Amino acid sequence: MNRLLIRDLLILTTLMLVLFNYPILGIFNKVKWVGKVPTAFFYLFGVWFVSVTLLIVIIYHWKR
Repeated sequence: MNRLLIRDLLILTTLMLVLFNYPILGIFNKVKWVGKVPTAFFYLFGVWFVSVTLLIVIIYHWKR
């Protein structure tokens, strides 16, 4: 495997570990709602969507 690919995947993994950890999740664990959906769901699914998108970009860039 390419060292740059491994570096990018480790950076993405570290970023996701930080973003899904309690201190950051605690910021969005409020009793605020957007419509009928809690803000924590928007945060969780938003971070998940961005992480999957970045993973696709990293793998696509590596295969080119």
